[in-house]
Amino acid sequence: MSLQIAASDHQPQEIGPYRIDGRLGHGGMGEVYRGYDRRLERPVALKRVRPDAGTDAGEEEIAIARERLHREARAVAKLSHAAVVQVHDWVETEDGDWIVMELVDGQSLREHLQNGPLEVRRASRIARDIASGLAAAHRVGIIHRDLKPENVMLTQNGDVKILDFGLAKQTPSAKTTPQTTISVEGRIVGTLAYMSPEQALGRPLDHRSDLFSLGTIFFEMLTGKKPFAGEGVQVLTQICTQPPGSVDRLNSKVPAELAGIVKGLLEKSSHRRPQTAEDVVETVEAFLATFHSEPRQVGDIEVTETVFEDATPDLVLHEAKPWWRFSQRTAARILVVLTLASIPGLAWLTGTFPSGTLPSGSKSTEQDPTAGLQQHELYDYGMDLLVHYDKTGNLEKAIDVFQKMLAEDPESAAAYAGLSRAYWRMFYSENRDPMWSLQAVSAGEQAVAIDPFFGDGHVSLGLAYVEVGRLEEAAEHFNQVLALEPDHTQANFGLAKLTLRQGESQKAEDIYRQILVTDPDYWEVYTTLSVLQLRSGRYQEAEVSSLKVVELYPDSILGYRNLATTYHFQGRLGEAATVLQEALKIEQRPSLYNNLGVLYFSQGLYEKSAAAFERALGFPAGANDPMKWGNLGDAYRWINGGQEKADGAYATAIQLLGEALKTSPDDETMQSRLALYRAKKGDCEEAIPRVEKLQRESELNAWGLFRIAVALEVCDQREASLAALENALRAGFSPEEVQSDPELLELRSDPRYHRLITELANQEKS
Repeated sequence: MSLQIAASDHQPQEIGPYRIDGRLGHGGMGEVYRGYDRRLERPVALKRVRPDAGTDAGEEEIAIARERLHREARAVAKLSHAAVVQVHDWVETEDGDWIVMELVDGQSLREHLQNGPLEVRRASRIARDIASGLAAAHRVGIIHRDLKPENVMLTQNGDVKILDFGLAKQTPSAKTTPQTTISVEGRIVGTLAYMSPEQALGRPLDHRSDLFSLGTIFFEMLTGKKPFAGEGVQVLTQICTQPPGSVDRLNSKVPAELAGIVKGLLEKSSHRRPQTAEDVVETVEAFLATFHSEPRQVGDIEVTETVFEDATPDLVLHEAKPWWRFSQRTAARILVVLTLASIPGLAWLTGTFPSGTLPSGSKSTEQDPTAGLQQHELYDYGMDLLVHYDKTGNLEKAIDVFQKMLAEDPESAAAYAGLSRAYWRMFYSENRDPMWSLQAVSAGEQAVAIDPFFGDGHVSLGLAYVEVGRLEEAAEHFNQVLALEPDHTQANFGLAKLTLRQGESQKAEDIYRQILVTDPDYWEVYTTLSVLQLRSGRYQEAEVSSLKVVELYPDSILGYRNLATTYHFQGRLGEAATVLQEALKIEQRPSLYNNLGVLYFSQGLYEKSAAAFERALGFPAGANDPMKWGNLGDAYRWINGGQEKADGAYATAIQLLGEALKTSPDDETMQSRLALYRAKKGDCEEAIPRVEKLQRESELNAWGLFRIAVALEVCDQREASLAALENALRAGFSPEEVQSDPELLELRSDPRYHRLITELANQEKS
């Protein structure tokens, strides 16, 4: 219980048949003891008015406190409901009267809220159970009148227990006479912040007053904030006159449907609220039934190892906001970019070409834009297509252009260099079919063999070597170009990728930033920077980089995709959903459906999440990606009866990762995913050695550390999981993501977890 622990000079040793084992705590005028019923051999709680209360209060207040104790006993004795603490006995002694009650082993809701808002499903279940307990009280004519987080206990099993009916009031009926309010003259009865407007104004109450208090608690569970802030008269004025904020604006994880339920409970007029607690139970039950299928007793989810496309973690939303509901800064920037790109002639400034046009100086015809072009013009045209490799069809068109060059000149080093770059892009962008990486190596080697002095040939071969894990050879080719031309953009770009593959992310980031000094409009560098910033938890920096991509290349899905990711990790889920929808308007891609699936997953909509992942895997370019299969496994894992399908998806992901690791055995991202998927598949004997090897030999980033923490928790290695989780959080991993991962539900109930979160929060403040 959330009561202050203190010694007592008046602690008895026993009360009738009840042994007193110690005081649990005390409040304003009451105190509660832990006891033991010798007759029925069960623990109990015993409550009384403190004998020394007279030193702090007048006789009238003491009399009122004792009458409230009687009232609580009489009220609760009429109730028999799992969500209401049970009264076992009433004992009168010379030192005062005692209520003997059920002993609740757990914490108050207030203590749970000290760690911030609760997960959506968990908050909804608690609200439903409170409403169910209220319904039982209201059926026998009892109004609680002091419902607040301090008076709601959560047991170790997560069950709700409503406490403290000391202010309860029996409503008039044909068989009862109205009771007078027990209060000190001039003092409002109840707790100000949780009162209904009618209670604050001293008007007659009915059961709907408790529903307003429930709405206040529900609001606080979902947002971490009270709907009406302030003290004294200020909070009373707000309760009676000011509308509360919208929970889905304060917490974008809250679906609009649930926000509407809370809003209805907080209506100023009791006639506009739900009319019975049973109505609230039914409404919240209906929401929970559609919000997700409940395979297990879990809390809200945010991100497990479901992964965002292109190097970031994983995530989609319940409702996309219209564009005008972006933050003003974001809306203004995107609107300016889109406007500039739509003006003829200005598209050249943003690095995009209108459909069917070529750069100035090129020739074109309606039938074949390459007709009549010379070899060097064909090469420039093909490489221009590769600049915008993310546009559907551009890679295939580029391959056709370079093959046309070879048809005219079978010994063209430029044509082989271009083909190698196009094949590398085919592998690197969406497809991941190893055939493309092997063809990239072959074409690159042909280019260098034909003309060892052609720099683009060395760059293309170096990039291909990076993908197949021949890193030392790749470095030789990049350095050969950079020795003659230190500012060569593509060679430096390849060197940064090589450095990143070697695990030196900061060094790679420095190289990328140096590229921007000489080529400030290289949009792909900003894309890669946003990924690195996301991985290290620098979400605001990643947002700036992603917005720069949108500015330079407004019709690319990559900028929007990563921008959506940055919004998600900043908790701006509505904006994340809107940006993803904008990207889907440009083009439907497996990566976008993957990220859409993650956002559904983050809302607990597992069946929709699985459908989105299946859609992503339905694209030819998506089926070879182990990450997408792992994401699908995560979704199946949380659907009733879906474990068999989940195991199948994980098995496919594991097989694809095994193939990829043959060429890149030191890739820590793939290694940590492999360990996690094996753990979730139930193969901990294989997963744990991989985890331990990674921990010994690798310097993992925040996401890698988080995957390790989850794998350890899944394999019942709690202490090791907590240590890995601490490292992940210190490396910049988002605490909100930890809070919403279903795999960590039990870990989050461990006192060591809460001490860790508190310690990190205090360090951040200092």
